Amino acid sequence: MISTLTIYGDIGDSCWNESTSAVDVERELKNITSDTITVKLSSGGGDVFDGIAIYN
Repeated sequence: MISTLTIYGDIGDSCWNESTSAVDVERELKNITSDTITVKLSSGGGDVFDGIAIYN
């Protein structure tokens, strides 16, 4: 089974737009039990520190 993690919008917390923070990604990864994960990413940018945390 392959799980998919989809990230849209800005990286980091945002009050104005759809966004995904490193905490959001960590929460979702803890719920995945699959050995294979497909990541779909469509973001115009955002907070570099959250981006690095997601990458790590």
